[in-house]
Amino acid sequence: MREEVERAQPRERVAALGEDGRIARERGIWLHVDGAYGGWGLLDDRVGERFGDVATYDSFAIEEWPDEDVLANFTWDGDEHLFRMADEGNGTIAVLPHLGNWDASARAMADRGLRMVAVAEHLRPERLFQLFVQQRERYGIEVVALEAHHSVGKALTSALANNKLIGLLSDRDLTGRGIEVEMFGAKRRMPAGPAMLALSTGAPVAVVGTFQTPNGWHGVVWPLDMPERTGDRRTDATAITQAIADAFERLISMSPPDWHVFEPAWPEDAD
Repeated sequence: MREEVERAQPRERVAALGEDGRIARERGIWLHVDGAYGGWGLLDDRVGERFGDVATYDSFAIEEWPDEDVLANFTWDGDEHLFRMADEGNGTIAVLPHLGNWDASARAMADRGLRMVAVAEHLRPERLFQLFVQQRERYGIEVVALEAHHSVGKALTSALANNKLIGLLSDRDLTGRGIEVEMFGAKRRMPAGPAMLALSTGAPVAVVGTFQTPNGWHGVVWPLDMPERTGDRRTDATAITQAIADAFERLISMSPPDWHVFEPAWPEDAD
């Protein structure tokens, strides 16, 4: 299964955006600009003309959609769990893989009244990062920059205490110090942050996936069945992270081409 998933992954390339946008519109294909890999071009005079049609890409164009159009084109399975968790008042940790249009699901959740906080990789240059921050803030989503210090944890703990929903893209270990899990039959690392945050705050964890459909998007929400605690923090964090990996494996298996990971997903793939 892992080989099938890898073969289904989109391959990164550099191209003028206009032609891609035209083809996608004709064929009903969702089109995404990845900020970490391609977004810099928006600010680079050498290649800026290739990004003239960036507004035709769904990850940018959805900003211009009226709320009613977003909601009309988004279907859900299990979204009642998010509202139940909000009613319980302890905040919610929503973990997502890079699956489908996660910007669309965040916009749809915010449009339905969920108070959201998103953690974003701090891209360089700073102008590029601010571009993506401002876009999400226009959706009504608060953005916390992922930095190499403890202020992120404090900000997220505070958000949960205020009963907000935190969205964490959790299938990439950016530090190299994540927790080793098994996924699709092979070892890889995933970030420890979601599990540590759940352990320290007691907030519930929801697994969220987004899939492209002919008319828009379909969101799937599963409450994470939390493993029984042992009292050993590292053991408990590992068990929770493995449970998240298992849920991601199920989501990705539903539509492997929707998983966007433009880098080696397993250590041996980098060799």
